[in-house]
Amino acid sequence: MGDKSSSPPAAVAVDDNVLTAEEEAAVRDLRTRIEESKKRGIDVAAKYTNFELAKFIIVAKCNVEKAYKRFKNFHKLRLKHKFDELSEEDVLKSARKAGAFIGLGGRDKQGRAIVCMDAGALDPDKLDAGPLML
Repeated sequence: MGDKSSSPPAAVAVDDNVLTAEEEAAVRDLRTRIEESKKRGIDVAAKYTNFELAKFIIVAKCNVEKAYKRFKNFHKLRLKHKFDELSEEDVLKSARKAGAFIGLGGRDKQGRAIVCMDAGALDPDKLDAGPLML
């Protein structure tokens, strides 16, 4: 048996995933950085879970400024293309119309329909994205 005195680094659970203490601190710092931004920072930060922010931190290897820049670009893209206005039905309807998915007849733990997308079936010139291209 190994020495119990050398325990692994402290970790904190975030939405059933585990972050190191350094990553958890960086997530808190990123949330603070977003909240302190010029326009509506607190409102923006409230829309994202710690798990979502942790993705930016992990990709940026705990560099809060890099994570903030990526987050800011992602958030702008999300606003520009009105991602929050798209419903699951809109996305599925567009994919069904293009003949690009097969419903597998099941649901995941959150109750979402499980589908298999066939991107090869899509012809971009004939694709009617409808609500996807707002």
